[in-house]
Amino acid sequence: MNIQTPTTHLHPARLLLGALLIGLLAMTNPRADEWTGWRGVERAGHAARAVGPLHWSSTQNIRWKAAIPGRGHSSPIVTNDSVYLTTSRPLKGTPWRTIFGMLAIACGLCFFVFRIHRLALECKDAADFRRLAGLTGVMLLLLGFLFLLIFSEQIIDFDRTSERPWLGLALLGIFTLHLAGLFPARGSRAPLLAGVGLLLFAGVLALLAPDPSLLRNQPGNVQSIFYFTFIALAALVGLLDIGRYLAPARSGRLLRGATFAGIAAAVAALLAASFGQYRGILQGVSSWIYYKPPLPVWIALPGAALFLAAALARRRAGNTRAANLTAVIGAALFIVTLIFAGFGCALQHVLFISHLWGTPHWIPTPNNYGLPWPLPLGAVLAAMVTAGFFLAKSGKGQSAFARFLSVPLLVLFAAYALRPAPPLVARYIVAIDRATGRIRWTSQSIIAPRGIINPDNTPATPTPVTDGKHIYAYFGTAGVLCVNLRGRTVWTNRQLPFRSRMGVASSPILCDGKLIIDSESDAERYLDALNCDTGAFVWRTARKKRIHNYAGNCRTPGVLTIDGRKQIVVWGFEDISGYDPADGRELWSHIVGDLGQANNPVNSFVSDGKALYLLGISEAMKLDIAKLPTAGNPIVWWVKREEQRKRGMPGRETLPYNTQCSTPILRNGLLFAATDDGTAYCMDPATGKILWLTKIGPRCFSPPIAIGDRLYFNAIIPKNPFNPSQGRTSVIAAEPTFHLLGRNSLDGGIYATPAPVDGRLFIRTERMLYCIEEKGTGGSLNPDHSARSGG
Repeated sequence: MNIQTPTTHLHPARLLLGALLIGLLAMTNPRADEWTGWRGVERAGHAARAVGPLHWSSTQNIRWKAAIPGRGHSSPIVTNDSVYLTTSRPLKGTPWRTIFGMLAIACGLCFFVFRIHRLALECKDAADFRRLAGLTGVMLLLLGFLFLLIFSEQIIDFDRTSERPWLGLALLGIFTLHLAGLFPARGSRAPLLAGVGLLLFAGVLALLAPDPSLLRNQPGNVQSIFYFTFIALAALVGLLDIGRYLAPARSGRLLRGATFAGIAAAVAALLAASFGQYRGILQGVSSWIYYKPPLPVWIALPGAALFLAAALARRRAGNTRAANLTAVIGAALFIVTLIFAGFGCALQHVLFISHLWGTPHWIPTPNNYGLPWPLPLGAVLAAMVTAGFFLAKSGKGQSAFARFLSVPLLVLFAAYALRPAPPLVARYIVAIDRATGRIRWTSQSIIAPRGIINPDNTPATPTPVTDGKHIYAYFGTAGVLCVNLRGRTVWTNRQLPFRSRMGVASSPILCDGKLIIDSESDAERYLDALNCDTGAFVWRTARKKRIHNYAGNCRTPGVLTIDGRKQIVVWGFEDISGYDPADGRELWSHIVGDLGQANNPVNSFVSDGKALYLLGISEAMKLDIAKLPTAGNPIVWWVKREEQRKRGMPGRETLPYNTQCSTPILRNGLLFAATDDGTAYCMDPATGKILWLTKIGPRCFSPPIAIGDRLYFNAIIPKNPFNPSQGRTSVIAAEPTFHLLGRNSLDGGIYATPAPVDGRLFIRTERMLYCIEEKGTGGSLNPDHSARSGG
């Protein structure tokens, strides 16, 4: 049965009157404001209405919250009746990598327990200082082994390059096989077997090298020297163990002496190669990653106190197993804390090592997107196996079993470390009801390899953009996904290669009906314009500029009107350039430098219509927009942190270090910004003078936004094994003197830019999207209603 809608005939005058009423309603009740792309409609970070919340928490002033499946750092955008964002999830399958990691932890913990038990037995007759020193060295090896087993993936950062998991395997293998040969019984061949095992392991490392052709074709290459050094270390430690087995003979002593000299030479070669790489990078482009030591220097003092207490206890108790073991453990822990503190302090001042090492994240292996659950499961399994074996076997059997564990441990760890992370990741767009927080739809996914990525980044970091008809999401090499407002795929474009060790972060923008994407990496360097209706290339312009060695360029371009002409402006690693939106032709370009060694190109410029403001890691710059299309020098002022420090400027007036990820904001004639390590500050745009600065948290990657005369800075409080990470928002008055108006926290770190719309604040944390609305006050921005405090 067909149901037809009855037709009603209306008089033309009534139709005209209805149209007038509708027009009047549209004028008196304008459509709710929107946040259509990265940092809003105008890409300035300003809310359209001067109304917004001041106080909230995970349970207070929350209108709704929605759990976001998967992982992503893209900022929410708001249009019509929905909130849109992107996310990513690894495709389901057997989690072999996690299984191998859990079994490696279980096997390694069993090995550690048996070696500790054997060490305790050896402490029985350790009366002289030389013997105690030797046992302390063994304890240090055991602590190093445990450290590598539990934290190797995060400390070495497996996802950063293909050489790093190979390095983790090399280090753990050297520790494991050498420990397996220690404490032999009289006449035992254990040191000989461990030495032969290490020689064979060196051959395995050569076969598993990520790029073995370099070893054959370019032996003098820095990367080849890196391979050769660790292969040689495995072989040399093997010869050392063979020398220990032959120690009574003169040949054994000679072999051990030659081996120690070879180990020293290998370490010297590695350091020389590192310095060579440092010089090469310095002559090319800067690529340092700022490192913060995990332990303060004073942490060695409690370690020293523990060591002294253990030594005094042994002196009183005499030569007993318990006293000797206590002294050995106390000395080892003191040395470990001293090494950690000293090594971390040194890394801060030796930039090339800081870059090669990277900033660690203290998450147990395997990482599996930050979930540490395999660690307790592996520990339980290890405890069960160890307890059962202690009950069933004698001490001799335990020693033999412990040595045997070294082989399956290395096999499992190799399978875990060298197996790539989930190879394919699905990336998609999620639509959430603006009023209720209900997920309305999830788009069809765009699937591509995960690729190498920084742990602080995700496969879905660029913020989508909308023109009111379509939602456009850019995912780097995976491509661009365009869907309509009902979630149906309109088109995809996968011809946008991007390859960077940091992952993609630059967001797309709209200009004259074109989708503009800046993509500069090791793969290609280009500025693209896509047709919004079809996804076809309108034009592609090669960006033949210098780029960051490892990060490429992740700055979002902007659109400015210069000399009455709309232009696309790109801030690259060392240049600022303008392009014609019609055909992509380069109109002008200026080299402004990298604004500080180590600058990682993520944050973007801001403009007040007359000038551009560029903030780098240790330098800041103001450019005259009117001079950009000319051959003249556009620099108005150039603030350099190092020069300020040499002049002896006070710390509170010196440009803060490490402004890399968070894009600054202009408000009330002032420039506000935040550093990656959580320092918010205010600058005078006329002179570049620092007016105030304050600490808002340990880490800050999200750009600040403005609602009226309030600024919202977001910081990340890192998680630890006992507490999840938190997102802290500091509300600060947009004034030349510092006034803190409020401080609020949510569960989960905040990496995305909040979206202030219609008096509400949409904040995305690591797992949730919050809609915050302050009840009772209507989000009033009257400063008299806000408690102020100096800082």
